[in-house]
Amino acid sequence: MDYERLTLILNTTTERLAAWLQSAPYENFPTERGRLGLNPPRPTAQDPLRPGRRVIEWPTYYEGKSEAVWTVPPAIRFEVQELATERVQVVAECTQDVVKPYFAGLLLAIAQTWPEATENVNRWLSESGFEPIRGKRAGRTQGLHGGTLARVKEAYDLVQGGEPKTRACRRVGIDPRTYDRYVEEVIDWNSEDG
Repeated sequence: MDYERLTLILNTTTERLAAWLQSAPYENFPTERGRLGLNPPRPTAQDPLRPGRRVIEWPTYYEGKSEAVWTVPPAIRFEVQELATERVQVVAECTQDVVKPYFAGLLLAIAQTWPEATENVNRWLSESGFEPIRGKRAGRTQGLHGGTLARVKEAYDLVQGGEPKTRACRRVGIDPRTYDRYVEEVIDWNSEDG
């Protein structure tokens, strides 16, 4: 894989960006030999040698077909540098091909939340083989939840049909913790779309 890197300037603070990213779904992705999983993103401590700089990483694990699990370097990493009050530079990195569609969804959501990022996000999307945001289409992208919401609902239907939750989650490609969080906190079961 080519190492994917994108630089964005956002009109926000490091703390707001970190809090916003905390709502990103954590998922797992099938690979030839098992699955690669993302845990919730977490910011590192402030670097005393580089004031105003924080790193936000998605802790990543690999689970082989034999059920053995081990930690691997983060598949997604954001290096955030404060430039001024309410303005940060973000260097977003993706190191795993299998995670690239998720990374693209995350970038789309960033561009929807911080429109000043749209030009750079569009450039990256075009160069990486994804559809760029055009006009009113920006409001119809999958956004921060990507396809997770649909997969959680699919797993929910399987569980309601009698399949064990862990098996249902594996079948649709989501982490059981994501399933639990979406079922309890994210999905509005009373809405027409729920």
